[in-house]
Amino acid sequence: MENHLQITFIGAGNVAWHLAQALSSQPDISICEIYSRKLEHAKKLANQCGERVVACNTLDFSQSTASLFVLAVADGVFQEVISKLKLPQKASIVHVSGTHPLELLEGLGTDYGVFYPLQTFSKTKPVDFKEIPFCIEANSSALEANLLTLAALLSDSVRLMSSKERRTLHVAAVWACNFVNYMLIASKDILAVDGLPHDLLAPLVRETIDKAFTIEPLLAQTGPAKRGDYNTMRTHQDFLVENLPDYAHKYQLLSEAIMKRLKDS
Repeated sequence: MENHLQITFIGAGNVAWHLAQALSSQPDISICEIYSRKLEHAKKLANQCGERVVACNTLDFSQSTASLFVLAVADGVFQEVISKLKLPQKASIVHVSGTHPLELLEGLGTDYGVFYPLQTFSKTKPVDFKEIPFCIEANSSALEANLLTLAALLSDSVRLMSSKERRTLHVAAVWACNFVNYMLIASKDILAVDGLPHDLLAPLVRETIDKAFTIEPLLAQTGPAKRGDYNTMRTHQDFLVENLPDYAHKYQLLSEAIMKRLKDS
């Protein structure tokens, strides 16, 4: 890695918000530019990363002094941004996506790679990068080594991972994070029927997650579906049909899925 690395962030969303600030706090790294289609978003992040950081809403970086560009935009606009992007000669570019393959960056920079932090990010919630796994992939051994070194400045968990493996990881992450969070939304809706506070469930949820990673999820499964307790499940279904009918069918599908998975194991 260069003695003093200059980085430009293309994107000012949740991932960029945390990653740009974490990298800018390193002594031998400076952020050159922050891009966002909405200039006020770029300015807000640039202000967090240092006085000399330039906020911009143009994708022409041909005159930039940065040697590494971090593409951190939403998956839905990924291709559009790439098609308009202009980089300086000999620059390297990486993306932070869990879904896009390495090859989508081919032709954009001298070297290109993936710098994927496996975490859910929200601007209002601080994260500890030391605990966040970084998945690294690159088209050259030189960039691969640089990205491994860069990730190690932030995290204690850094590994090489192919695009195929990262796709598998991302699918699993959607189940473990996004779907689980939806279940918590449902649980809050259910508690609201009788005005009960959601934080009643916090110790239960923490113990569930802890058990899943201590004794493994299949062995940690509990509940009426595991026991084949149809009387309890019917009582739950009756409650949902009366109060939250949209959740009644989902409850049935999930209960059946649990029973089938345990039967097949």
